[in-house]
Amino acid sequence: ALREIVRHNAILAHVSDDDFLIADTFTTSDASPLVERVRGAIVATPQRLTASIGVVVTPLPPLTAEPP
Repeated sequence: ALREIVRHNAILAHVSDDDFLIADTFTTSDASPLVERVRGAIVATPQRLTASIGVVVTPLPPLTAEPP
């Protein structure tokens, strides 16, 4: 399950029939460790699953700034 491979404070959402969203903060712009954990969990399932994974990285300060 996705909840088992993301950090406890990450946001996990089921946004449509087969789309999931993981929102998390990182101290680096490299999200590959998370992507590899997700990929590894998919490969380890007994069912034959595939996935298309996209990543968006944005600096946190503009997101947390006070509006003008």
